[in-house]
Amino acid sequence: MPNTNRLAATSVDDVGVDGAAVAIMTDAARSRDLLCATDSVAARIDELQFTLGEGPCMDAFVGGESIMTADLGEETAAAKWPAFSSEVLDEVGVRGVFAYPIFAGGAQLGVLELYRRQTSALTSAQNTAAHVLTVRLGAVVLDELESYRWSLDESHYPRWEGSYRFARADVHAAVGMLSIRWGTSIADAGLRLRARAYAESRSISSMAHDIVHRHGTLADEDAS
Repeated sequence: MPNTNRLAATSVDDVGVDGAAVAIMTDAARSRDLLCATDSVAARIDELQFTLGEGPCMDAFVGGESIMTADLGEETAAAKWPAFSSEVLDEVGVRGVFAYPIFAGGAQLGVLELYRRQTSALTSAQNTAAHVLTVRLGAVVLDELESYRWSLDESHYPRWEGSYRFARADVHAAVGMLSIRWGTSIADAGLRLRARAYAESRSISSMAHDIVHRHGTLADEDAS
């Protein structure tokens, strides 16, 4: 059986896009992790959505339907995801993002995230190919998650291609630590952590990892 990395790579050719990523999600997309990405741009697009808390892939998972955005600079997309659209256009030069929810046994597991550098809508055949791939991914992702074994190998940081390290579990731990340290709510601590990651152009996952493993200074700062 092919793995998520191979299917993600297959989607690039079959759907006619420039890159792809597969992310698992739970809890209305508030908890998520990147299983694999075909390149650093796909990984960054996924990370930006997690950091900013908005984007087509998150909406596709919550709504359970595919979202095809051929031009992030278009008025509707810019209004719906202002921070995400701006960052993707300016930072990585990507115009189109296409998101397809992944199901297995009727349960939502995650999202297939595709991108194009040029403004170009998917054809009917390409859209069908993407849907076919999500069906295959559902079985593969479920199989890989069931056979997953937790690893404490620190060399897995930072790695976005099929590491299964679930680095973003550190985000929840870091938010809890900051909430206690600052005497604020979990929600407020989470917003402050995301804001700091965004301001410093860092991934929220790596910043949270530093906090949890005592490599960072954010946990020692005042909440004010």
